[in-house]
Amino acid sequence: MIKFYAKLLLLVFSAASSVAVAQYCAPTFSNGCAFGDQIENFYTTGGATNITNMASGCSAGNYSYYSTMSCSQLQGQDITLNMQAGPNWGQGFKVWIDWDNNQSFADIGELVYTSPGSGVTVNTATVTVPFSASAGTKRMR
Repeated sequence: MIKFYAKLLLLVFSAASSVAVAQYCAPTFSNGCAFGDQIENFYTTGGATNITNMASGCSAGNYSYYSTMSCSQLQGQDITLNMQAGPNWGQGFKVWIDWDNNQSFADIGELVYTSPGSGVTVNTATVTVPFSASAGTKRMR
């Protein structure tokens, strides 16, 4: 399970949207920092703006909400997500984006990436922003 959170900002027709912070549930973990079980690097490429969060280390409580990081892209365009586990334990990854801002990641099409296995190498996923996504800030998990 991904413990890294970021925001994906969609810019459409140069429109801006203010969205109240959604009340998402926080994941719980039984292992984590004491075991070197973490997401070490996360970055995006190909966006109009991108996220770079490298060598982030392990978060207290095994969970971090990065509300100030965002990347942007137009509807129908691609953005590449890159993620890497810490050096001690291989990880598998899943990434969700709440395209419809309904405070749930369970909707069809919101699970945008599942890694083929676990490891410590960089996992890369190309995500196309759907035309159905409205302009504004979207939550990524």
